[in-house]
This record gives sequence, structure tokens and C-alpha cells, in this order.
Amino acid sequence: MYKRQAYASARQGKHAALLGRFVVPAYRLEELAGVLLSIAHQGHREQEAEASQQRKLWKLSVLIGMERSQDLALVQGFNQRYAMIAQADCLEFKASRSDEILAIPKLLPADLQRLAVYVEIDVQQRLAESVMALQRAGLYAKIRTGGITSEAFPRPQQVVAFLGACICLLYTSRCV
Repeated sequence: MYKRQAYASARQGKHAALLGRFVVPAYRLEELAGVLLSIAHQGHREQEAEASQQRKLWKLSVLIGMERSQDLALVQGFNQRYAMIAQADCLEFKASRSDEILAIPKLLPADLQRLAVYVEIDVQQRLAESVMALQRAGLYAKIRTGGITSEAFPRPQQVVAFLGACICLLYTSRCV
């Protein structure tokens, strides 16, 4: 709860333009919707100017779990029901094999095919093969660059190898 409140508060601050998407797992979209509706209702009571409503639209990056079809259905429903306050405009998957990567575009319903799709790949396994599959599928690459355990942090050589593979293929890359 604290992170959502901190993000909501920061969106009202002088550096709001620097904020990116709010990252949320698909299974928590409805919970987030409740918070956003509460924030929107509070803003309505304060009678904020119409011009600020566009600024209030939350852009979301949704983490898609192992139940991919179910999670994508949650994203579809969320985007349809809450379009006035938030939009999932980015999807994030994890995949460790090229066949998993190549299957992702086929899973996307028509209304989600316009979204940016990032796939987190493992820097320790089949890196070049994964990056080539991402390029063929028209998806964006990302790697995990941290977490709560030391194993979640890649070695500098792994980050360089990832960037090198992306550059060699003239591929768009993103690290998170």
C-alpha cells in the first residue's frame, strides 16, 4: 500500500514528469483499481481543473505471470473498465527459451497487440539465442539488474554481454 501512496503523492509533486510507469503484477490490478478510484474520487471532491485530468491518468507496466492467458484477460478487463483513470500500456513477461519467446505474440489478444511488450531473459543461459528470438518476435529485451538477494544482481560481464548481443542485432534493449 505504501508504494502506491508514495507514487500517487510523487505524481502531484514538482518532479512528476520524471516518473515512469507504475509496475504491478496482473493479479493485483483490481486491488490497484480500488486505490485509484479512491484517489480519483478524492480529486473530484477537491474539484481539480479539467486540464490536470490527463496528468492523472496512470500508465502501468503489468507483470504477466505463469498463468499468461488468465493474466492477459485481467489486463484486457482492467483497460476496458478503468480507461479514465489508468491504462496498462506495457506488458512484461519472463522467458528462458526461444520457443517461449516466440509464443508470446500469439498469446496477445488483438486489443493488447499495440502495447509495448518486454521480455526478461536470463543472462546466464542462451543469451544470443534469446535476443535473436526477441528480434524475430518484435519484442523488447530486458534483464533483471537487482533484487533482494545478491544472486539477483548480474555480474558486469553479463550486462555487457547482454548489451553487446542487443547492439550486434541492432535491437532495442532496456535494463531494469
